[in-house]
Amino acid sequence: MASSRDPWFDNAKMALVTLVVVGHAWVVLPDSTTNDHLYDFLYAWHMPAFVFLTGYLSQR
Repeated sequence: MASSRDPWFDNAKMALVTLVVVGHAWVVLPDSTTNDHLYDFLYAWHMPAFVFLTGYLSQR
């Protein structure tokens, strides 16, 4: 029997993938302390969250 997909997890993965694109595009912004801190904050949690979510879904 095929398992049903949970749209919440699909949307969460899409949001995290979008943040990857935003993070890569962030480097074209002008250098400032605020931009640097926001960039570091973004990369501190969005990739680990994506890995955790993808790992969780691979076990389902």
